[in-house]
Amino acid sequence: MVKKKLILSVGWFVRCEAFPLVIMTSNAERDFPPSFLRRCLRLHLEPPNEDKLRDIVTERLGPNSEHKKQVDELLAEFLEQRDGKSKEIATDQLLNAVYSKNSINRI
Repeated sequence: MVKKKLILSVGWFVRCEAFPLVIMTSNAERDFPPSFLRRCLRLHLEPPNEDKLRDIVTERLGPNSEHKKQVDELLAEFLEQRDGKSKEIATDQLLNAVYSKNSINRI
């Protein structure tokens, strides 16, 4: 169990009772200096496969059998662009596309 600690900001300094844990994410669009990277614990996550992407869409946007065909089409296009290396594309872009497509169909 993680105990919450009080962090006080005094001018330009931060004083706390426990060593803070800072989590940063990067999509590798830029290089970090070696001195910074030496102080980091790096974790590389593989891109989600088709089944995992389908699970992500369902978890985030809910199951919707009415739009299954559209989701399948968008997922196929997403995987083609991502895996074909024609352009870098992130999972949130798939979620945005599915959400937008479903929203347009409700109008």
